[in-house]
Amino acid sequence: MNGKTYVVKVIGGEAVKEKQNGKTLLRIRITAEVDGIRSDYTITYSRYGDDNKTRGYAYARGNAPEVR
Repeated sequence: MNGKTYVVKVIGGEAVKEKQNGKTLLRIRITAEVDGIRSDYTITYSRYGDDNKTRGYAYARGNAPEVR
């Protein structure tokens, strides 16, 4: 991390259960504003492998001017 402190304001969100390729997915979608820049974020949970463990994935992107 870069040692900076960020102000995060959660504006809205929802949780949606979806089917994809025969798997059930839980998608959590959040709209948030980080230091004045609004973005949408998605976190996905599903069950994987022979042990059927739950795993979650989140994708982040840098769309702030200083990260481009």
